Amino acid sequence: QMCIRDRGTEEEVAAAIAAHATQDAVIYDTAFPGDTPYAEGFYNTLYGRVMDAELDVTHSWLSEDGSQGGVLWLWSGTNAQGKPFELAGISLHDFDEDGKVAYELVTYPYESSIVRDAIMGDGSGYGPALARGGGIAHRLSRGPARRLRHLPSGSMWDAGCEECR
Repeated sequence: QMCIRDRGTEEEVAAAIAAHATQDAVIYDTAFPGDTPYAEGFYNTLYGRVMDAELDVTHSWLSEDGSQGGVLWLWSGTNAQGKPFELAGISLHDFDEDGKVAYELVTYPYESSIVRDAIMGDGSGYGPALARGGGIAHRLSRGPARRLRHLPSGSMWDAGCEECR
């Protein structure tokens, strides 16, 4: 299988993911407060302070009108200190009329200091033993796009390459 990471440089991969968001879309992460441009947010998630990161979707949902949705995910990898980490989190999305992400709120079931320590410090074993689903970033087309068939064509959940399906 070919994953989205095999599709180009780190910047190209982040830009490909951000193509599923509006031009002015931002990510607000409760552990790292402040609005971050969408491409930069995904770059930070996959490559910033971590190595070999994976983001696996375990559950997703979408409102009937397609204007809002959410994802429960497990983020794991090796942090900048060489320590393994695993964190669960939730992303809540607002979509525009074309199905593109206009806003994403990222939050965790932990204190922000635990999240920051996992990413920048001693790592963690805080992630629950969740059944791993398809990854939103690592294998963009798996998981939610297969379960939520009513999503707008071309939305970020309906994206990805045929090789990953």
